[in-house]
Amino acid sequence: MIANAELFKNDLAKKYPVGVTEEVVKEGNSKVTRRIVVTGFKGVLYEKKETSFGTVYYFKDGNPITEQIFNTETKTK
Repeated sequence: MIANAELFKNDLAKKYPVGVTEEVVKEGNSKVTRRIVVTGFKGVLYEKKETSFGTVYYFKDGNPITEQIFNTETKTK
């Protein structure tokens, strides 16, 4: 049986092309940059949330990460 996280990763890979896709959206008072990285049959969702008061948060599949990890793992070639 495939776990929900694996289904999510597979669904991302079906929806987005191989490589890095970037989307920028507004959520409330925050600017959210989403980078979807697809390799093979797996997709990973990275998010950078910039709040209106200046704080920036980074996530990988919903889990907190550092800015360095965000930039390194989502770098386009």
